[in-house]
Amino acid sequence: MIERVDRIKGAATQPSLEYLYEWIKAESREIEAFIEAIDQRDKYESYKAKTFDKQKSDTSELQKVLAGKTTLKGIFSRKSKAEEVESLERHIAQVIKGLRDEVIMIIFRLVRILKV
Repeated sequence: MIERVDRIKGAATQPSLEYLYEWIKAESREIEAFIEAIDQRDKYESYKAKTFDKQKSDTSELQKVLAGKTTLKGIFSRKSKAEEVESLERHIAQVIKGLRDEVIMIIFRLVRILKV
């Protein structure tokens, strides 16, 4: 807010066309940063949806294996039940960690964008 007041005060000392040019240029950068932030949010939402689908699928598969049900994946797998459970649990943990890492990266990107 103070920054805008200073800009307006500065307008009185600068030639009006030069000031108008600088003002439009600054507003253009802000709009570009805002659009980039929205794009990042959309990418994150897409990634999050895919990640939750993977987690849901793996959790369902894990529950089937723990219940002793035969799955299509289990028919072609040469792993024991314990190995399959361990593998699924490890994959679920990796998916969750990947989502957490992606959230951190997006926060860093947004902070960088908004500093423009």
